[in-house]
Amino acid sequence: ITGENYSQRYTRRRQGARRFWMTGGLIFAIFVISIGGFIWTQRQDIPPLEDIASQPPPVQPVQELKSVASPAQEMEGPVADREPIQLLMVPSGARLIVNLRPAELWSDDPRLMELRQCLTEDVLASLTDMLKTVAHREPQQIEEVLLAWILGARGTEPQLAAVVHLAEEERLSDLIDEFGGEPLDELAQPKVYLHGEQAVLIRDRSTLAFAPRELAEELADWIEVPNYNTSDGILALLKETDRNQLLTVVCEPTDVGRHVELLFPPKVHAISQLVASWFAEQAETVAWSVNVSHEFRSEFLLRGASTITSSTLEEQITARIESLPSQLTDTIERLQPSRSGVRALIGRFPTMLEVSRQATQSSHDGRIVRLVTMLPPKAGPNLALASVLTWAESQRQSLPDEVSSPSAITVSEQRTIAERLRLPVDAEFNRTPLQEAINYVASEINVTIDIDGDALKDAGYTKNMPQTFDLGMIPARDVLWEILKQYQEVGKQMVLIVNEADGRATVKTR
Repeated sequence: ITGENYSQRYTRRRQGARRFWMTGGLIFAIFVISIGGFIWTQRQDIPPLEDIASQPPPVQPVQELKSVASPAQEMEGPVADREPIQLLMVPSGARLIVNLRPAELWSDDPRLMELRQCLTEDVLASLTDMLKTVAHREPQQIEEVLLAWILGARGTEPQLAAVVHLAEEERLSDLIDEFGGEPLDELAQPKVYLHGEQAVLIRDRSTLAFAPRELAEELADWIEVPNYNTSDGILALLKETDRNQLLTVVCEPTDVGRHVELLFPPKVHAISQLVASWFAEQAETVAWSVNVSHEFRSEFLLRGASTITSSTLEEQITARIESLPSQLTDTIERLQPSRSGVRALIGRFPTMLEVSRQATQSSHDGRIVRLVTMLPPKAGPNLALASVLTWAESQRQSLPDEVSSPSAITVSEQRTIAERLRLPVDAEFNRTPLQEAINYVASEINVTIDIDGDALKDAGYTKNMPQTFDLGMIPARDVLWEILKQYQEVGKQMVLIVNEADGRATVKTR
């Protein structure tokens, strides 16, 4: 915590409020991309998204997905000891609810580290910035955060409320110094403080709630009892959630669809609208949760309208999901990714999706349909990566005029070597000569990499030294290090020298 108090930070951040509300939908946008990437490819009127297309997220080697559940395995129902998400300290009217466990996502658990990699550095930076803006702490300091968007009539600005549970207790006096202001009620305990256009409730040493100033009284009204002033569908699905899952999203697709332009960054407006419409056709309320432990677990809850039985809803939604892999195969056959590694991963996406579909078991109870998918822990990053790449490649190739325009080429050429070294490359070599391996990496990321043959010769190395390893899709810089690290003897270390000014890199020794 710096000397800058909450009031100063709030005033400064208010200047970028409009951009903040747009990025406020980032977590939901991740859900949209993960679920909507393969739906998106069925459309042809797709706008450009150069940032995603040019910087696909890196993950560890992609392996064949296998279901951890046998076909005969009984459908997994609600977890017996789950603790449902509740709208405590949340104002009325929440229609989009996101519950996230940042400290867990940013932990050193290898499975979570791999999942973070698939989100790309840019997305993680934006997500970190959003959490710091909303919760005023680093992700590692936040055990749990509940974000609730209050959606009014079409065209009205969404209002965001947040409940933050800190990973470690802090001194109450420090929290009051940071967030305290004009008390809403001097006699109330705990107190709600007013600061500019913001209201802050300090519940205890590790729990804070934030809301717009005009909703301050509602923070105090719902401290002990969950707010029930939302839709029946959201209340019904919240009872089936578990706050201990890594990420949970609950929403009414139709309502979200009305506010797409105000909730999400422009880059994902179209896909957000598409996914909202896809679910809204058959479900009035949707909940999605994901968790990564010994398995990758994804659970969808769909509540249909009162005019449709849950058995009919289950049949309809499973039929639509069953048709997606074959539809995706037809679409992918028309794609021609320029990089071979990306091409290989996209080509495997329909199979990955089909395995995921086969591992999904459905059931229904009352008006709620439940879809549970259990896969190996690597499946989450792999599916997310393949989904993003397929989505980006399909919308890039759907507009050849924009892709080949001078402005598009200029954007590509202006990327630094450091940025290009973060692009993923298929790292599979079988006794490939060193020069050929380096040339392959260079061509994949469109960077000129020279090899100082004289320097290598002086150190006793040659350009023909064989390279054999298979690491799947990893950043180009990691591929190059896998090669260079073999030759690190003192006095003749092989290194890569990057010259951004000349737009070239050189492999030499020192």
